[in-house]
Amino acid sequence: MKSGDFNQSVTLKVYPQAHVRADGTNTLYLRVTIDRKKKEINLNVNWPIAHFDSKSEQALPRHSKDQDVNSVNMIVNEAKGRANRIKLRFFAESRALTLDQFVKEFDTFESRDNFLFYWNNRMQEKLSNGMISTRSRDYQNSDLNRLRKFIGNKDFLSMGDITSDFISNYHKWLMKKGKGGLQYNSALRAIKTLQSYFLSAQNDGFKMNSNVFSKAPKTYREGIRQVLEKSELQALKELFKAETLTDLQQEVLRKFLFSCYTGIRISDSALVSRSMINDGKLTVKTKKGERYGKEVTVKLADFALSLIEGRKGQLFRTIADKTCNVELKVIAASAKPPIEKRLTFHVSRDTFATMFIELGGDVGTLRELMGHSSIRTTQIYMKMSEKRAEKLMDNFNEI
Repeated sequence: MKSGDFNQSVTLKVYPQAHVRADGTNTLYLRVTIDRKKKEINLNVNWPIAHFDSKSEQALPRHSKDQDVNSVNMIVNEAKGRANRIKLRFFAESRALTLDQFVKEFDTFESRDNFLFYWNNRMQEKLSNGMISTRSRDYQNSDLNRLRKFIGNKDFLSMGDITSDFISNYHKWLMKKGKGGLQYNSALRAIKTLQSYFLSAQNDGFKMNSNVFSKAPKTYREGIRQVLEKSELQALKELFKAETLTDLQQEVLRKFLFSCYTGIRISDSALVSRSMINDGKLTVKTKKGERYGKEVTVKLADFALSLIEGRKGQLFRTIADKTCNVELKVIAASAKPPIEKRLTFHVSRDTFATMFIELGGDVGTLRELMGHSSIRTTQIYMKMSEKRAEKLMDNFNEI
């Protein structure tokens, strides 16, 4: 019998169960219908029914910055692809497919060889177990989506397809303007994230190619760091006191100036509350060091205290990182005189560290204040301070 003569009705559909879970989501199922007999397969992923398009069988974003929707759709698409490949194989071999056969094939299919599926599942598992923060998951999910884009937005990447040439071509793509379009360090981070999940899969017993990353870039380049001069910091303080900015810009500048005087990261500023301040000192369990229970304690200068005077509970409004950095460009242009430097929130942290050194602070103390795990990272600010001193000494040539 030729495959074209074979006729068996097999339909597949992903849908959310009507029952609403306690968290407001619905469990997604794959419904398999073979010759009018049905079988429901739990996909072990949940999504609100109001944000699921039954026609395209795709989860829809719950909000404009929804990072989870891509992970859910990857699971859905992988399941649909797996099911379709089973259906087509039986059709090509002119073999009748029963529900029991389908379930057995579905559970033991080559999805174990799908690196994208492994990455996504392992990432969600690490988040659930507290091994990574939500912020880290978002960065890693972005790297996963870049990898998918590189292979043509497909949902399947065989473990064996990851070779030295694959990594080399992926790195070139990441750096290529209009493609990956990343700076060197960002592209390197994406490669390192891929490598961490590659090694994880290898440790979990998957057959992986050896020495895949032997020729991949390994060392981050020291980027160009912008640091405010004392006169520029003063100009921003005067702008804040003038209260001529919009409410959003005023709040962004408040957070930025607070970091100039404390060195806290933008991710930590969103967590700062009144309860963390005692005897004029701020103690923060840093988001980046939460896995190790790392705390940072810094004495607040008078100006830093004035920025949060009268505020209770959470001291700063939650504002997206991207929004902060966009508004800082406007703020820099509004200062008198305008600040020509490219302001990002991280400039405040670099400004704090550099000025701490210039005011007589030592590297060891700065390391504690910055929450660095390595003294080598902190020593960057010593070099920056030395370069600024050299530049200032050049002014003597004008006397």
